[in-house]
Amino acid sequence: MKQNHKTEMTELTSDQTKQWMAHSKQFNKNKQIPSAERERRVRELKSQSVKKFTDQRLKLSNKHGKQLEKLELDQKEVSTRINQQIDKLV
Repeated sequence: MKQNHKTEMTELTSDQTKQWMAHSKQFNKNKQIPSAERERRVRELKSQSVKKFTDQRLKLSNKHGKQLEKLELDQKEVSTRINQQIDKLV
């Protein structure tokens, strides 16, 4: 499960990087925009992207945390049932 979480986080990070690079190329391509305007747009996009990317990572880490908690609860429940069955047999 931890490997799966690591893979999901790596995929999210690479997708975010690709998205950021695409936006950067888009702004750098258009030479008709004055440099001050271009820099302003890049700053705005960067702040929006950072917020969005942070939220995505937070959601993913919360999802992983919930999955781990559920797994731990399930393991405790199974362990309890096994111990009860052992006690009945003894």
